[in-house]
Amino acid sequence: MSRRGTAEEKTAKSDPIYRTRKNRN
Repeated sequence: MSRRGTAEEKTAKSDPIYRTRKNRN
């Protein structure tokens, strides 16, 4: 699961909106 968390973090950096949506949810 740690690996998946890293991938999500990379996506958030590439997509600021994705991070905002995740944080908002």
